[in-house]
Amino acid sequence: MGIDEEHLSDFLNKLYNKSKEQRLLPGGLVGLVKFINAYPAEINSLNDIPKNIAKRRQEKTKLDADIFYKKLEIQKLDLKKKEREKRSKIYKMI
Repeated sequence: MGIDEEHLSDFLNKLYNKSKEQRLLPGGLVGLVKFINAYPAEINSLNDIPKNIAKRRQEKTKLDADIFYKKLEIQKLDLKKKEREKRSKIYKMI
């Protein structure tokens, strides 16, 4: 990773102390490390994490809006379908 032993030790101490301060359970810390390792192209340092989180929140908001509008579209199509089925039944009766 290009980190010398002194910096690695410092990093691990800070990580441990901050985790302890925030009462982060070991599983949460493992999750954070997995998250960082899963996105090496996007996250080059710990300072990139807040930026990445903000970006992901924006993406989630956009996707939530897309889902909302798609559900509305489905509801409209369902209503049209029901109207056509009613008309079809009426025409068959005539």
